[in-house]
Amino acid sequence: MTHDAPSLIESIDTRSLLDAIFYSLPDGIAVFGTNVQNVVYANRAFCEIFGYECEMMLESFKAISILPPSVVSEIRERYPFLDEQPADENPRYYSTTRKDETPLEVRVTETLFSSNGQSHRLITVVDVTENRRLEKSRENAERIIRHDLRDYVVSLGNAAEIMSQLHDDAAASAEMLQTIRTTVMQTMELMESGQQAFLIEEGLYELNPEPVDLHKLIDYAVELLDPMIEQYGVTISSDLPPAYSPVMLLGERSLIIRALSNLLRNAVEAEENGSMVTVSCTRGADSVLIEIHNPSPVAPAVCDRFFEKYVSDKRHGAGLGTYIAKLVVELHGGAISMRTSERSGTTVTMNLPMD
Repeated sequence: MTHDAPSLIESIDTRSLLDAIFYSLPDGIAVFGTNVQNVVYANRAFCEIFGYECEMMLESFKAISILPPSVVSEIRERYPFLDEQPADENPRYYSTTRKDETPLEVRVTETLFSSNGQSHRLITVVDVTENRRLEKSRENAERIIRHDLRDYVVSLGNAAEIMSQLHDDAAASAEMLQTIRTTVMQTMELMESGQQAFLIEEGLYELNPEPVDLHKLIDYAVELLDPMIEQYGVTISSDLPPAYSPVMLLGERSLIIRALSNLLRNAVEAEENGSMVTVSCTRGADSVLIEIHNPSPVAPAVCDRFFEKYVSDKRHGAGLGTYIAKLVVELHGGAISMRTSERSGTTVTMNLPMD
């Protein structure tokens, strides 16, 4: 036997349908009685958002929960914003915690209505904790881009200044033009790597490893930092196997270059004119140990947090270079560490898988 649409609709109990919709909505909904302060009707999502369990009514309101007076009092004391009287129906945002003290950010809207001659407040609560976290991660990614972009901007500025002085030297001008082209390409790579950093933090990045020559990666990273190296008057020395016996890593080229350049930059910025930064590597059975050393020690206040985000002992430092390097190394299944002392200076060690 079949039913046409009107017959099917007529066969559904309207109250049961509304109860089912109310119960299954993903947003928290509660009805506060303005005259009856001890009773709050709520759907399941409202309870779960704040971390409470609702006592189910077993009669007519099967899809609606009722919070006992003791829970109502606790909720209103813990979340006083639920009793605020808004000037309009625009959403309000609050940062708080759930019952178990985990962080919670919510968007709250309120609508007044009347039923059977009584006034009620319909409160909608949306958990925006994850959305806010993603927004902050995106902001961090943009901050990372700005942090790394400065090296490229300096390179472009220096090359443009030099070109302005090369009036009759065609060969030198061509070389500077190539430098500018290379830097522009590196800048485009950086813009892409900002998105990469965001995806790595979120655990969404799909690594595409391939065999890469460590010697070439280090040369590229040093070339990127040439303007800064000249500015600081620091020398970078490489202690690597000969070119005819290359060390082949298994990794993603752009990410490893970024980790190397960040750590090299960090070492150069810590030094004074005439100092030397050293890069060396040691082959293992299935991995390679890369060490970057500079003579100056890390400030004691920073030692234990050296690889944390936004931690820096430099006034102009963003505190992102070592953090990004750690992200990259661990994404490749490697490990990174730092040791420092007044006597021996600072050494950052990366252990990365070989091809």
